[in-house]
Amino acid sequence: MEGSYLGNMISRLIGTYGTTVVIVIPIICWFVQAVGKFLIFKKAGKPAWHGFIPVLGDWDLLDIAWDRMIAWFWVAVFAVSVLFLSGAVNAVFNIKPYIHDSLSIVIVVTLLVVMIINCFQLGKAFGKNFFFVLGLFFLFPIFMVILGLDDSKYLGPQG
Repeated sequence: MEGSYLGNMISRLIGTYGTTVVIVIPIICWFVQAVGKFLIFKKAGKPAWHGFIPVLGDWDLLDIAWDRMIAWFWVAVFAVSVLFLSGAVNAVFNIKPYIHDSLSIVIVVTLLVVMIINCFQLGKAFGKNFFFVLGLFFLFPIFMVILGLDDSKYLGPQG
């Protein structure tokens, strides 16, 4: 049985341009996001070069959008989710597969909600409206650069 036209086209594209899809495009997205962080940190009074350091830039981004104690809470939520989704928790506690799968879905949805809230907080810290926050959520690297280049002022964490 033959696959769909779209499925065959995607298979050919990945087969032909696999390196580009797997390596080059994520590097480009990271670089655009790092430039956006650089510009945002400059605007917020943080050391701008932190935008190019992966974990440090993410911490500073949380610090810009949130109070420091809440930023630590989000780091703890992320660390627990990484431990759980990587299988480390399952290896220690030997969780049943259906419970592990159910908890994985809950954790992924929780991380999605956390990302939405973080985008909202970052937008509020610069006085942005709901539609900009939507853009920040769906096209994060591009809207980071836009946020860094526009004329908005950093207002600080907005609670």
